[in-house]
Amino acid sequence: MSRKVLIREFLLFFLISALSGCGMRKAEIHVFCAAGVRKPVEHILKTYEKNHKNVRIFVDYAGSGKQIARISIQKKGDIMILGNAKFLKPLKQKNFVQESVVLAYHRPVIGIQAGNPHHIKGLTDFMRPRVSIALGDKKVMSLGYVEQAAFKKLGIWPEISQKAKVVSASAPQTMNYLKIGAIDAAVVWQDNIKGQPKLDFVRDEVLNNLAQPIPIVLLKTSVNRRSSFEIFRYIIKQRKMFEKYGFIS
Repeated sequence: MSRKVLIREFLLFFLISALSGCGMRKAEIHVFCAAGVRKPVEHILKTYEKNHKNVRIFVDYAGSGKQIARISIQKKGDIMILGNAKFLKPLKQKNFVQESVVLAYHRPVIGIQAGNPHHIKGLTDFMRPRVSIALGDKKVMSLGYVEQAAFKKLGIWPEISQKAKVVSASAPQTMNYLKIGAIDAAVVWQDNIKGQPKLDFVRDEVLNNLAQPIPIVLLKTSVNRRSSFEIFRYIIKQRKMFEKYGFIS
């Protein structure tokens, strides 16, 4: 075999090995994200991955309560984006929080069918016999916590808690009930319902005072600390993207 052929085969082998090695060194980052903030987070992370070929990001979208329970069992995860600041407490109690920053705020509103056929003007209208409603499970989703706080302030929580036609485990699930007409009204996030065909929303004075901060958390369970921190900082820098999707800053 000639010297030139040997050199060519060696270079080819070296190139293949180098490319394989790069593939093996690809960092895998696991992000747990509240289902209600999927759209802006998905947009931000897709852009990051497009510009950083050495990183692969896996995202789990679900209620924050469910995700905290999962992390508590698995002791794995790099970044978490919560639907509500109240979920920070159990994370801190379990010593999972390395750092946290507020990205934006959810604004709760009353979701209704377009044209407002039931003439709903506020939360007290949920008491009307012919108005079917959904409630969120406060153990696993932020809206459940917000709803209960609002109805307690109005003094009608005991009655409302018995009136729900369905109980949701996530904000998107509540939206789906509205979309298919299974319910007439529900408390939803403005960012989830804004621009939805055949649906509309009404603002309520009590709900206006219950805007919820959305924290991003760098987890102590992170394995790829350098990549996780870079992505954590990148999401924070891109938080203006949340306004595009109807959140408030």
